[in-house]
Amino acid sequence: MLSAALANFLTFLAAGGVWSISHLLLAIQLGLAGFFLAVRQRATAVSWRPWDMAVVILSLFAPTFFYLSKPGPYEWLGIGFQAAGNGWAVLCMASLGRSIGILPANRGIRTRGMYAVVRHPLYSSYALGTVGYVIGHPQVYNFAVALICLLSQVLRIDAEERLLASDASYRQYQQKVRWKMIPFVF
Repeated sequence: MLSAALANFLTFLAAGGVWSISHLLLAIQLGLAGFFLAVRQRATAVSWRPWDMAVVILSLFAPTFFYLSKPGPYEWLGIGFQAAGNGWAVLCMASLGRSIGILPANRGIRTRGMYAVVRHPLYSSYALGTVGYVIGHPQVYNFAVALICLLSQVLRIDAEERLLASDASYRQYQQKVRWKMIPFVF
């Protein structure tokens, strides 16, 4: 993760132009994720279900299958969505802090910051970036990859919710913050 952060930071330095902002935010996002994963809290519960692990692996690797095609006519809009998604992810990771993880786990319930708006804002940020990529590189293939990315995030949310629902404080949080990913939609 930290090597990917460094690679994106070097791309930011070399690229210039509009793309550089997205690479800088992605470098910050990956750097934060790597840091928080290294110092994360110990989980009180972790899901080792094969299905949950498969969903996590799919959600982590599906974005690597996007095809970097010639940019479409709305490249600037796609870049905006990607930059917004990366910026949102940085704020979400700062809110989540040491509770970040990869597998569904309970590392303490976070209810402040971005988590006061929706229960899974980090996945919202990933969805925003995914939509931005498809807008910037509109192809049927990329649209199909985006659907797989989004579906895997929804399945990942379901796995996390199933595990966290055993915690009474999480059930109270679910009553207070009704939306999983997108306010008034889902």
